[in-house]
Formats: sequence, structure tokens, C-alpha cells
Amino acid sequence: MQMRSERGEKERQGAKFVELVTNKILEAMNCAQHYRVMRSGSDIIIRESTQNPPIERRKARVELVFAFFRKAAEKGAFELKNAVIKAEVDGEKVRIPCIKISHVNIAKFAQALGLTSGSAKVDEKIWNVIPEEIRLRWDRFSSKMQEHIVQCCTPHADAGLLQTLNTAIFGDSMRSPIGFSVPKIPVRLPNSRLEGGVGNELYDLTEILAIRERHPQRPELRRDPITRDYFSLDEVVPDTEVLEKIKQKGMGMG
Repeated sequence: MQMRSERGEKERQGAKFVELVTNKILEAMNCAQHYRVMRSGSDIIIRESTQNPPIERRKARVELVFAFFRKAAEKGAFELKNAVIKAEVDGEKVRIPCIKISHVNIAKFAQALGLTSGSAKVDEKIWNVIPEEIRLRWDRFSSKMQEHIVQCCTPHADAGLLQTLNTAIFGDSMRSPIGFSVPKIPVRLPNSRLEGGVGNELYDLTEILAIRERHPQRPELRRDPITRDYFSLDEVVPDTEVLEKIKQKGMGMG
């Protein structure tokens, strides 16, 4: 329940961010008076004003903004769809076309706006040894997970850790239930049924990315192979304790 609550709060904050950005763009284009941007929980509704509708020239300009938003949606910044809302205009009930934005990922949207770069805070040498499937999804991970990935993929770790990842050192207690191998980037999945909210199973991050079973309505959510619950990538938990054990083994301290 706590994980779902945190996810909902992130999406509400994301909706506020999209609302702010959209209003600023409309103001800069001198179109704010012709459009309404409304926030409902974690959703954003954008529609034309019924009292002061835009002329065709302004509609064409704003359509370029919507085209950008659709591109951002394709990159995972949020879900966007055409919708219809009911309203009362001059005493008559009407249906008004609108754009609905939901499930906002602030980091992805900021990246689409050019405000962030996935590798901006990571040394280039380390960035290049991070697996590509992780780099492509970098902004979907929490900051703690990003730090964990960097720690796992530094040249020192890469040279020392990979030589120690074998059953002779760690036994079966540190083997993934998916790949049956010792993880190179050790992580765990959320589990609201347990007291700490974190599952007991240990995985490699690349195994998590390879999970194919997804939520039917929200494909960005993967399904835990053990609990059968859905989770997002920013809920994946870095296992720093296991990483420290691997480091100690790699330095001959075990």
C-alpha cells in the first residue's frame, strides 16, 4: 500500500509539473486565454475555451505543442489520449473534445524538454560500461538506484566483482530465482506483504528489465514473477548490502 501511495504522489507531482509547463508555453505563445488547462488528481485535461475559442492560426500553433506532447508520450513521459468531457455552456449540456494526460513521469518529461541528460552526472567511462538496456531507461530509476548502478559498474567494481560472481563464493543464498546466477547489479522488488516492504528474492537488474509480462492497461508496469504484483522501475530496490559483500570478496576481505 505504501508503494502505491508513493507512486500516486509522484504522479500528482508530475501532473502539477505538466500543468505548470503547459500554462507557461501557452502564455509564451499568447494563447493562454484561448485554452483551459485543468488538473484533477494525477490527470491533466487540456481543452479549448468555450467562451474565447482560438482562431485557426492559433490552433495550428498549439497543435505543434500537442505534437511534441505526443512524442514525449511515446518516450514514456506520460500517457496521452484524446478524450471528451461534459460541460454546460449557456445553459446547454455539451461534449467538449480535449487531451487527457495521465501517469506522468517527471524525469522523462524533463528529459523530453531538454532539462536533463541521462548521463550528465555519470563519468563517461562508467556510463559506457553500464548495460545499454539500463542506459535507455536511466531516468526511470530512482536516484538511489542510479547511484547503485554506478557503484556496480565502476571499472574497479567491474574488474573485481565479475571475477567473484560464482557459486563457490556465495552459494545458493545469493542466486537469482530468474537466471539462477549471482547478480552483477543486485536488486530486490517491492513486496507490500512483508514488514519492510521489500521482497526476499535477489535479482540482477537486467533480469528485471527482461520481464515480459506487463500490466494490460499500463505497459510500463512489469509483473513480479513471485508475488504476481505489478511494479514500476522506480520502485526497484538497490541491495547495497549484497553489493558490499561482493566488493569485500573481490578485495579478498571475505
